[in-house]
Amino acid sequence: MRHRVEIQDNQPVRSAGGAPVDNWVTWAASINVKIEPGRSREFFAAKQTQAEITHEVTMRWLPGLKSRMRLKYISADGTRYLYFGSIVNVDEARQWVKMICREAV
Repeated sequence: MRHRVEIQDNQPVRSAGGAPVDNWVTWAASINVKIEPGRSREFFAAKQTQAEITHEVTMRWLPGLKSRMRLKYISADGTRYLYFGSIVNVDEARQWVKMICREAV
């Protein structure tokens, strides 16, 4: 577990016009995880070419993880955000969690 991350939770707030606006707050700081690259793809959406990269993230069990959360990872290349996809309790033992996370670039 050589990567240190911060787990952030999205707690939307309302803008002056009443529309929901993302509000990312720290849920857990200084968590050690293992980040392994998964697959990448490019696709065409909204008249633009988009890129998406997935990663498999392994970490110790933390109660309360939700799919609306993300990891904030500061690497040598800058700050990266990995958005939770699936969250799997390995062997249903509440010791390890594996997640497939999406990084939009």
